[in-house]
Amino acid sequence: MYKISVIIPIYNVEKYLPECLDSILAQTFTEIEIICVDDASPDNCAVILEKYAQKDNRIKIITHKMNQGLGPARDTGVAHASSSYIAFIDSDDYIASTMLEKLFNSLTSNQADLSWCATAKVSETGSILDTGQIPEGTWTTREILNEENFFPSIQTVTNKLFRKEFIKDIKQLPILIEDEPTFAQYLNKISKVVTINEPLYFYRHTPESLSNPSSHSPKYLEDFFNDYAYILVF
Repeated sequence: MYKISVIIPIYNVEKYLPECLDSILAQTFTEIEIICVDDASPDNCAVILEKYAQKDNRIKIITHKMNQGLGPARDTGVAHASSSYIAFIDSDDYIASTMLEKLFNSLTSNQADLSWCATAKVSETGSILDTGQIPEGTWTTREILNEENFFPSIQTVTNKLFRKEFIKDIKQLPILIEDEPTFAQYLNKISKVVTINEPLYFYRHTPESLSNPSSHSPKYLEDFFNDYAYILVF
């Protein structure tokens, strides 16, 4: 029985996918299943996934016939997860070899509902741009929301370990900024959070990143404001 289900939505990332998968396979915490959701990727991601799945039977491939977006791809992964804990990793990012072990041990030893590490922002080639430090400790959800130094780390689900029992019924939306409404709902369900001030997740900041659009189109701005409207409702 696996203890952590690692969910990776995949779309048009053949350039970065091997490094992402290699970093997960190199984890010191080995009791994991790796659920790769191919969201109808138009490039060679399917070929890469098959190659990796032949090397390691912890890798499970699920394929969407049509592209649905990052949020629904994560939902598919959660629906197929067999573990009690869930980690989300984006397929153009990578993680430190000790990330899952440290998040799991921190969460379970503190009897928390969520564990969370710092995120380093890296360039397209992997150079560190920002170490993304966060306050370290154990917190109530109200304390988390009142501590401004958790921003912007609070905006993403990818540097955190979740309890499946609380996240399984949260649907991640097919919108541009899907992480924040998901995390807002999760915080409403839990009481204790533990944080680690160590950058164990490496977020790749690329020119084509969704969070770094070349122009703020009316559609982008509409999605941005809808995202925060969802957060306020939750």
